[in-house]
Amino acid sequence: MWKMTDQLWLIPRSKKARNRLINVMNNEPVVTIEQETPTDWFVVSNNGRWCRWVKKHADPDWAGLPICETTNITA
Repeated sequence: MWKMTDQLWLIPRSKKARNRLINVMNNEPVVTIEQETPTDWFVVSNNGRWCRWVKKHADPDWAGLPICETTNITA
């Protein structure tokens, strides 16, 4: 079974986003979701140097993939 975590894997869509990922986020695409609305996520980089609202659909700079983990269910 899959369980959602509070993290996203961000994929840069623009040159600006690629530069931000490399230079500010230390090339680490995993971010933490701090807040969530029906249309957006507020995310913070793992090093704490970058944060912003990312649209869940059609963000011009980023695509966000939720990170899931497997869990064992015992009866």
